[in-house]
Amino acid sequence: MYRVYRKPKIYSDRPRISVLELNHTELATEEDRTYRIDYRARLFKATTWKELNALAEHNPIFTEAARTAVILSEDEKIRLQCEAREDYYRRVGWKDKLIEQLTAEKQQWSSEKQQLTSENRQLTSEIQHLRQLLQAAGISDLQND
Repeated sequence: MYRVYRKPKIYSDRPRISVLELNHTELATEEDRTYRIDYRARLFKATTWKELNALAEHNPIFTEAARTAVILSEDEKIRLQCEAREDYYRRVGWKDKLIEQLTAEKQQWSSEKQQLTSENRQLTSEIQHLRQLLQAAGISDLQND
């Protein structure tokens, strides 16, 4: 059981859901107008800051609601900016990793090329030495025949 301290009314543990039809404020009953529910609905339906500020001018309670809406929307803008920055860094990070990977592969290929070039020079030198030995022994070079 719940008790509201301002009113001596006891509430049950069963929740109550009330629906406020924001799209049909013209259907507001006299009771809705008495409790200014239609006015509150206009606050939630406001689509521009101008509308929100106009409603806030007539009621000091709505002034605080308008300020809160501004603060929350600023928080949303900041959150979106942070997400955009994180996305940018994620993309840049991915590109940096790709560049690092390609640079490492390039260095590996360059090293392998240097090794093969060195082996090629060594083999060419060995072939020349063998040709000289063949000439010294009086054997003709088979490749030149």
